[in-house]
Amino acid sequence: MDNLLVPVGVFVFAGFGIVYGWILHSAVDRSVFKISGIRVLDSYFLSWLLGLVSAFTPMMFYVALGFHESADTPDGTKLEHRLHWAGRLQLVYLVLYGVIVLATVPQRS
Repeated sequence: MDNLLVPVGVFVFAGFGIVYGWILHSAVDRSVFKISGIRVLDSYFLSWLLGLVSAFTPMMFYVALGFHESADTPDGTKLEHRLHWAGRLQLVYLVLYGVIVLATVPQRS
């Protein structure tokens, strides 16, 4: 049981999921984004669930590069840009992580 460790990447992805959930929660509270149309369900459950799912799946590519679901208001545009930059930061993290692993881990030849 002592050697059972959680990889650091899980905590990083969970952190990105919390950031995505917070941004989506803020968007629902400001009425610029809706998922089901039931505000309480969207704000307190579905936005956080969508944020966590987006951090751990290929859906992060959609969040980083193609998410245009919010209303065309100043708040909607601002929150959409925050979501895009958080997704792009996660993509940069993954690329850097992959480069570091390829550069430091001995490869079989």
